Amino acid sequence: MIRVFSVALFLLLLSSCAKPITANQELFLKAKFKPNILKIYNSPISSYKSDASWTTYKKHILTNAKLKRARKFLVEYKDTLSRAENIYHVEKEYIAAFIAIESDFGNYTGESNIFDALTTLAFHKNRKQDFFKYELDEFLTLSDEKGWNPLKQYGSFAGAMGCVQQLPSVHRKYGVDFNNDGKKDLFDLEDCIGTIANFMYQNGWEVDRQVAIRASFKGKRYKGLETGYNKIYSLSKLKNHGINPRQPFTQKTATLLQLRDTTHHELWLGLKNMQIITTYNNSTNYGMAIYKFATKLQD
Repeated sequence: MIRVFSVALFLLLLSSCAKPITANQELFLKAKFKPNILKIYNSPISSYKSDASWTTYKKHILTNAKLKRARKFLVEYKDTLSRAENIYHVEKEYIAAFIAIESDFGNYTGESNIFDALTTLAFHKNRKQDFFKYELDEFLTLSDEKGWNPLKQYGSFAGAMGCVQQLPSVHRKYGVDFNNDGKKDLFDLEDCIGTIANFMYQNGWEVDRQVAIRASFKGKRYKGLETGYNKIYSLSKLKNHGINPRQPFTQKTATLLQLRDTTHHELWLGLKNMQIITTYNNSTNYGMAIYKFATKLQD
């Protein structure tokens, strides 16, 4: 078993290489540098953001084929989803939307070596280096807990794994054994149903409440207040800037979300549940994709 240690001590470990190599040092000497992954986090943040083109985003996410698979999933896992709804008070359509968008129901869970990706990002300067040092520690702890070989785990270039693409720290906090087989399996669809529902519940999801409301503004292209998953304004300020909800809106504040389509922009007001979705993935497009996907399943 690999003993878990603080990533901050890695350089000190290497400095003692004249002594017999420990299991920890041997593990890290096998890490492979991934320049393409590092390049992503050294690029200007504006070019990395997934909020640039809703047209491109929805083309790959909101597809009829994926919606068809989601409806089949709702039928096939009806009992498991109903149990998750009863325990965590989260709508089954939102659970299905997360699993559809994150991994296409487990069909694609990533091809990057997690250890290589996280060591690259933890030990080479980038805008989220401290974050990835933390996730590397969490990954090694998770590997110990699960009896994994850290060198043989695969997922996204950012270290996320499984059918709801969870970072090691997120899985350690929210992962559940929902099929009662004695283990929390990142790649088991029943466990993933319970895990994403638990994440939403623990973060304050309000069942049967609005997630986002379309807003009106003058023109087809919006240029005004700054928009984004973390841009929150009072309703009075939004109205003063010509932004008005198209449905009754009782909250005093809202996140101002913008979708940039080829012919026009859409403005949406995000409520508390939208903020929970974008906590999972910090992206306007992601949050709106989950919302629109789930809404289509509810129709």
